[in-house]
Amino acid sequence: MGPAVPRTLTDVANETWCFHSHPPQVRTEVQDGVAAEGVVVCVHPFGLGVYLGDEQAFGHVDVPMMGRPLAQELTDYPSVGSTLHLEALGYSGLGQLRMRVLT
Repeated sequence: MGPAVPRTLTDVANETWCFHSHPPQVRTEVQDGVAAEGVVVCVHPFGLGVYLGDEQAFGHVDVPMMGRPLAQELTDYPSVGSTLHLEALGYSGLGQLRMRVLT
């Protein structure tokens, strides 16, 4: 058996279900166009998981909705714990709240 190959943060993110994928038991419907502050709870190659404290809702920001050039590494994204100003873009077919970063 050869030496263990170190796993990258991207490998881990692709293999892990973060808690933003599991909505809270009491789900608050956030209307399209609502502006809210959200905290980054996880970072993936495809975007960010965010938690909206006032709405008690989880959401997702796809990379194109970050309002910045495409990042090369996960370290180019806002870090976990960062506060972002967001706008609700409705729900995906799977029921996940889609968001975009307001600049």
